[in-house]
Formats: sequence, C-alpha cells, structure tokens
Amino acid sequence: ALYQESEGSKVKMRTTLYGKKAANLYTQAFVQNTQARALYQESEGSKVKMRTTLYGKKAANLYTQAFVQNTQARALYQESEDTYYRANDAASYDDWRRARHQWDYFYNRH
Repeated sequence: ALYQESEGSKVKMRTTLYGKKAANLYTQAFVQNTQARALYQESEGSKVKMRTTLYGKKAANLYTQAFVQNTQARALYQESEDTYYRANDAASYDDWRRARHQWDYFYNRH
C-alpha cells in the first residue's frame, strides 16, 4: 500500500516537472519494466526446474547461486564504473577551475 502511494506521489511530481504526456510515458515505462521483471523472474524459475531435471537438485542450486553472484558482481561493477566516471568528471572540473584561477591571477596582475 505504501509503495503504491509513493508511486502516486512520483506520478504527481513528474506531472508537475515534465508535463502530463511525459509523466504518462514514465508511468508506462515503469509498468512495462515491472512486467518485464516478472517475466524474467518467471523464466528464471523455469530454468531452475530444467536444471533440476537435467543435473539434479544440488547442481541446480549451484547454478542458481552462481547466477545470483554474477548478477551482484555485474551490479557492483556498474556501480564502480559510475563512481569512476563521476570522480573523473570531478577531477576534470577541478583542473579546469585551477587553470582558470591561475589565468585570472596572472592576467589581472597588470
């Protein structure tokens, strides 16, 4: 109930910020993403059943565990990549600012 309430607040906020058409598109994308996630999880359940049939319960559990760890590793990698690019952006900005201050210092001396 709280989740649906917060989603309603997000729709109102998006409508205010971006207009009704964009807010509807965001909502539509959210619904499609939720459906896709449900289908994906359903397909993962089918894969576990298939692996259990083919390889046995222990091997199927190991495949599932490996899948979860791979997903976590991918998420951590993408997060670290984002952090790297943010740090690089900040460093570039700091370099530009330092150079601008240096130029201002020498230009204004005369």
